[in-house]
Amino acid sequence: MALLSRFIVAAFALAATVQGAPQELGQPGQPSSDPCARIGGKKWVAPSEVRACFTSVRVNETVKANILDVINKTLNFHTSTNYQIRAPQPFTSDVRVNLPTELERIKRQFYRSEYDFHVDLSRTLKRTNDGHAAWTFACYDSLFVNYVPTPLSLLTSPNGTQNVHISPEAFNVSSAEFPDQMDVWQNALPGRLNGQLETVGVDVLYGKPANTLTQI
Repeated sequence: MALLSRFIVAAFALAATVQGAPQELGQPGQPSSDPCARIGGKKWVAPSEVRACFTSVRVNETVKANILDVINKTLNFHTSTNYQIRAPQPFTSDVRVNLPTELERIKRQFYRSEYDFHVDLSRTLKRTNDGHAAWTFACYDSLFVNYVPTPLSLLTSPNGTQNVHISPEAFNVSSAEFPDQMDVWQNALPGRLNGQLETVGVDVLYGKPANTLTQI
């Protein structure tokens, strides 16, 4: 159990160092007080740096009003808006959001950044649990992508028990896809696991070869 506890701590330490990679790469920028300029053109940046960039953009009230106006007009064609205000049984606990009221709240609310406005709008529409009602903003949703070197899998042991583990193939996949980033992830591991990312997915977690487990 002590070994497993140390492993769990190691997994969280790795998660804290997840890197963001911009999908379009430019030339490295010059040092700047602008948080977006500081990460411009870089292949790997810390999530905290990406957030600093995103939250540095102030809300343009004209753009905000236009977005809400378009969404309100679009919802006039969304037949389930009234249903979602108070869904009948057995969905009363799953769907209960008054979109017109929520959009009016968002219209009046002050946001420190455009990113905060985007997050509120996105989460509000997600509360409908309706795949046809969603808000995405490419400036925030697809500019950077997060990668975790320790993906999780549900594994079944020979006796039929199932548990969530780091995928046995994680190290090989990460090494092949992100060879220039492995040293960062390796060095993020604490104590005697430092530099031993390959053992995290097999020896440290299972204490046995990965081929004794079946991935499902």
